[in-house]
Amino acid sequence: MSNPMTGMQQSRFMTKDGVLYVGDLPIGRDIRVIALQTNLDTNEVGIVLEFEDNGKKIRRRISRSDLTKPGLVKLTRYGADTWGEVVEHYVDYLREQVETMPRTYVHSMVGWDEFEGQLFFKHYKAVGLNSIYVGSQHDIEPKGSYDKWFALVEAEVLGNPWLEFALVVGFTAALVSLIGKKVHIDSLFFNFAGKTTSGKTTSTRLGLSPWGLPDSRDNGLLKLWFGTDQGILSNLTGNFGIPIGIDDTSLQEKDKDYTALIYRLVVGKEKQALNADGTIRQRGEWNTTIISSSELSMFNGTDQRAGLRVRLTEVEAPYWTSSAENAERIERGVLENYGHAGPRFVEYLMENYTVDQLVAEWELAKDLLLKYMEKDRLSARIAGKLAIVLLTGKLVRKALGLALDLEQLAKTLLYIEKKSVESRDVGDAAYRYLIEFFMRNQSKFFEDKGKKGLVQRGECLGKYLTNGDTVTEIRIPKEGNFAKVMADGKFTDLESIIESWKQKDLLVCDVGKNYVNRVFEKGMPRVPLYAIKVIELEEDTPESFEVVFGDDMLAFLADEDVAYEEIGSEEAENKDFGYDEVAHEDDSEEDAPYEETGDEEAYEETYDDETEYEVDPDDEYEEEEQEDYENIA
Repeated sequence: MSNPMTGMQQSRFMTKDGVLYVGDLPIGRDIRVIALQTNLDTNEVGIVLEFEDNGKKIRRRISRSDLTKPGLVKLTRYGADTWGEVVEHYVDYLREQVETMPRTYVHSMVGWDEFEGQLFFKHYKAVGLNSIYVGSQHDIEPKGSYDKWFALVEAEVLGNPWLEFALVVGFTAALVSLIGKKVHIDSLFFNFAGKTTSGKTTSTRLGLSPWGLPDSRDNGLLKLWFGTDQGILSNLTGNFGIPIGIDDTSLQEKDKDYTALIYRLVVGKEKQALNADGTIRQRGEWNTTIISSSELSMFNGTDQRAGLRVRLTEVEAPYWTSSAENAERIERGVLENYGHAGPRFVEYLMENYTVDQLVAEWELAKDLLLKYMEKDRLSARIAGKLAIVLLTGKLVRKALGLALDLEQLAKTLLYIEKKSVESRDVGDAAYRYLIEFFMRNQSKFFEDKGKKGLVQRGECLGKYLTNGDTVTEIRIPKEGNFAKVMADGKFTDLESIIESWKQKDLLVCDVGKNYVNRVFEKGMPRVPLYAIKVIELEEDTPESFEVVFGDDMLAFLADEDVAYEEIGSEEAENKDFGYDEVAHEDDSEEDAPYEETGDEEAYEETYDDETEYEVDPDDEYEEEEQEDYENIA
């Protein structure tokens, strides 16, 4: 029956004292539709219901498809009166409410996204769009206060270059994903290495604190290395701008090979898999910043190829926190005050920059860093990643008013890269490894004195030549044995290693060869042997590091105009290191309806777990990543 005054259908339902009536017939306790929500990530329409049970208000979120008799009967387990004999009345009553309820938005993933052409950032409350986080993967609801977090940073962080670096690294997540929408940049991956008491976990917590709970409990942003590779990767799915920490590699199995996992973490794609029904499952993707911590270098557990060092930036700081008391105050402070600064930083970016402007700033930062870096063939690619950190520090200083020492930050980045250049000479690392291996396993080599029958007496990997009591040369059969010896040190790119040794005059070679054809044992035919000279290794000694910046870098850090012609002369030099090939880097406030509908715990959703099957070990990476991964898979 319609109302003659309004033309609208008159409801046959009424409520009185919390009880629902159909006409004069009481049905049960009232159930109200509190919100009608569209999930921006899944496109699922959800309905938030409120009812009373035992004097307490209960709120449940159901899918719109559950607004049926079977769907509503399930609510009886939570105290609703939707019994089978009256449930069809509740169905009609709730559908009637839904028709007049305004649509609101929620999201279950985090970071940058677009809605109807509008860029916005998904945090607990989205920045740039009226939407609220209903996911269960991350605890990003702000706690404590921004003012207390800011005061903590001023008192305990500023003035310590390594803590300032760790803090800025956490903010990079928003910038790398935003710029990545315009220029392809992989996720940033930093490993903070050091002794147990050095403060690296505290530094990781500091970097996560602008965005959410910096802890491993209660779905905090700090995850653990304990678990399967797939489990670790699942923590990143759908993340396009909030940093994730992974703490303590010692929780992984002994002798873990991290090579393939590092590639996947940085490239930002899960393995392809099947659903239980045999259809291809959409694989998770991400683009963000990952902060790991370990006591030992992660490179000790990887394939020793230089390309991996482009993807993982390892930071072995001389110190992290200044004292145990400093670490304790920081840890207590960030566990009580978190999740405020990140959204403020994003809001500043959206109000003051376009993506094109940020890309231009990043390219300038990259040029400037490259000018002052010690260069090798990987420097240009690494400069792009470090430039994200430098630019982020500059933007954080402006956005939040934090007195970060940007000149020191630039020097810290150059120091990190200098140490990386020294360690990523695979030829040098492989030579040191071989000499150490020989010293530990000399019993598996025989001294070349023209004797016969030694090879058959046990495992023999090679032989050595001497001058008096001094070993002068190690000879290892080219086929089989050399690869076996180097594999123990996870060195697999043998051609590059041999070429490097030849250039450094560490090999004895026949003309036109990189090996010698010699008799390995008396009475045997000639075979190709790698003949490696034994020289005295220089001790690794700490070096002082200092760099003096010119007006170009100082102007950039001070946010003044930088004359490109001052650094344009670098272009010809950079081409020698592949710089011309990396312009696109190979290797995003009104109260949301959530406040009206109660705690996040009320929005419990049940998803059916899908059984995952591997389809193919190969993935559709960018061309370079695919080639690298196939080489190590």
